[in-house]
Amino acid sequence: MILERWFNADLRDGDILQFRGSRYISDLIRFVTGGEHTHSAMLRIDHLGRADALEVREFVGGRAVPLVGQVIMHDRRIDVFRPRLDVFVDYDPAAAVDVMRELTSRPYGYRGIMRLALQRVPIAWRFVRLASSDVAAGSPVAPFCSHAIAHACRVGGGVDPVPRKRDDLVTPADLTWSLLFEYVCTLTT
Repeated sequence: MILERWFNADLRDGDILQFRGSRYISDLIRFVTGGEHTHSAMLRIDHLGRADALEVREFVGGRAVPLVGQVIMHDRRIDVFRPRLDVFVDYDPAAAVDVMRELTSRPYGYRGIMRLALQRVPIAWRFVRLASSDVAAGSPVAPFCSHAIAHACRVGGGVDPVPRKRDDLVTPADLTWSLLFEYVCTLTT
């Protein structure tokens, strides 16, 4: 397979790509979430073995970009996590990829990021009214990275990666700590 020769890794459709950013905003995300990862994407592999990162990025919105370019730009800073299909037997990675692919047509969710940020500010979180279930939240019009991944896993895959937390409150750190996923490797050129 093309991917195994290029990355020397066993990558699969539906794997989660967790980025460890190196810019100021990444430091801020790490500080606020308490996690190591600052961005999330989902891997899509087509029938020819070409891999794309399906993601929702600030200033860009949803997009599908070749994984090769991402690895070159973020060498040794992309960790791959795989759904634990032996434990979560009902999870459907292909359906999760389909939902994530649909979300790549959406704009970036700045409003969701503000809601998430306000949930972390002392006293301010009392003034932000949120529904308590994913069903009440509906389909995201403008998701951010980890919000899109959580939604795709829950709606398409059939398993909520972070139970008891709404999709629009899920951070990259939450996905890293999720029992749905296990660490596979770190991508390098």
